Amino acid sequence: MPIIQPKHPFAAALVTALFVAACAPHPAAQPSPLANPSSDVTMGLQQHPDVAAAVAAVDVARIRATDSTLAAFGTRHTMSDTMSNTRGIGAARRWIHGQLMEYSRACNGCLRVEYDTSTATLRRRSGTLTIPLTNVIAWLPGRDAHRLVIVSGHYDSCRCQENPRDSTGDAPGADDDASGSSAVIELARVFSQKFPHGLDATVLFALYAGEEQGLLGSRHLADRLHDEGYTIAGVMTNDMIGSATGQGGRVDSNTVRIYAGGPDEGVSRELQRYAWALGRIYQPEFQILPVFRLDRIHRGSDHIPYYQKGDPAIRFTERVEDYRRQHLPLDTLAAVN
Repeated sequence: MPIIQPKHPFAAALVTALFVAACAPHPAAQPSPLANPSSDVTMGLQQHPDVAAAVAAVDVARIRATDSTLAAFGTRHTMSDTMSNTRGIGAARRWIHGQLMEYSRACNGCLRVEYDTSTATLRRRSGTLTIPLTNVIAWLPGRDAHRLVIVSGHYDSCRCQENPRDSTGDAPGADDDASGSSAVIELARVFSQKFPHGLDATVLFALYAGEEQGLLGSRHLADRLHDEGYTIAGVMTNDMIGSATGQGGRVDSNTVRIYAGGPDEGVSRELQRYAWALGRIYQPEFQILPVFRLDRIHRGSDHIPYYQKGDPAIRFTERVEDYRRQHLPLDTLAAVN
């Protein structure tokens, strides 16, 4: 059986990376050693009591309850029902917006919650199709309003292995990517509770639509933020962080992979190494596996549009995968640890 941790290790690792990215100089300013088993991966960083308190505040029960709620919407396909209050992507995004608004009310309005809307054009054999996109985002303003740290996941789902265009059949997407979305929503709660007056940088919690159709929601938001003149200090996306059991029955609930594109001395791998170092400091029993490539072979996620613009951008994902569940109705909460 998978080992159930007393707290959510992926989210805890994110807390530390997010806090340092929002408080420290730009990662490129302090070059770190490349991966070397004999080197000190902590790079001399020290524990901070505020980070330790935030890590302790991460609530695994809340994360699981959020994942359960998102999976229960049946499908969150980008082109699914938007009118129902119980099924489809419209119900899911309104529920996410409501949760973030609840956290904002609890911190006297410290989070600015909005629907980030756009459209995208898909190519089809019969021509083109224009579809609406709605990201749900929450801003935690910092002392620098133009320097952003983004933590994100995609809340849409699909049964793409069977039919990428099926917007009505069940696609619970409990791991892909209700798990990542649930961690982001929990981080919004923790950071609004622990840092209601913000950090040095502004933190943006982003839940994307349209990932399964080609990173559409994240590409729109990356374009928007660059067009509006923001400096992106760090992007951390969370895509499939909920399953500890891989194909063949292998279990690993104590490791997370972090992907980052090159070059080795570039800003993305510097951010990756910061996350690696902080994980060693705050949760030495939990292993971070840095993977020096942009993503898995022939796969991608929502950090890529930012990386392509030169921003520091990394992806968190589980160590072991089961491709027999991904993009299928079998991606249920029962398979999520």
